[in-house]
Amino acid sequence: MEGIYFYRPSAKAPEFIKFNISIERDRLIDWLKKQDEKVRVVLKESKQGNLYVSIDDYKPESEPTGNAPDKETEDDLPF
Repeated sequence: MEGIYFYRPSAKAPEFIKFNISIERDRLIDWLKKQDEKVRVVLKESKQGNLYVSIDDYKPESEPTGNAPDKETEDDLPF
């Protein structure tokens, strides 16, 4: 992801400030124009302790199946 950067606040920052964010507007807009309509991102921490944003490309290994009863169970219902 290009054009957006996260930094830890200084030690003197109030406790309620969690991150400083820097946005390079033109660079971010150019990058976003190349993406789908909806972009999911995650904030990560590198091994060196630097914060960065990347596209959330997580896909579950298998899709969960619904709780719909199977045909055999459905036929046994008293109503």
